[in-house]
Amino acid sequence: MRGRIALANHDWARGETDLREALEIARRIEYPNLIWATSHALATTLASRAERERTHRPKGDDAHTVAALAAETIAAIAERAPDPALRSAFLAWAPVQAALGDLERLSRA
Repeated sequence: MRGRIALANHDWARGETDLREALEIARRIEYPNLIWATSHALATTLASRAERERTHRPKGDDAHTVAALAAETIAAIAERAPDPALRSAFLAWAPVQAALGDLERLSRA
């Protein structure tokens, strides 16, 4: 939440730092719903930064890498859904579609 608030206030550095911290915590506690959402927010932030600075993808955990983590986590959650209707509803959910669409966009960049 802190990362999103910082980004809304155009405090890009603080937002990125907070999102990285949130992702680290989510991964440490193995909380998939937070992992994919935070990965997506961080990927969007990193892609925006690269666009603002007109840079190429940095090495390491760049926008594409964390967007891929979001997509992989979404796939794992969907795979574990107890029934097909729930799986379909989750995959059709707008935030999930945005994360998957952003990975596709970043893959083409």
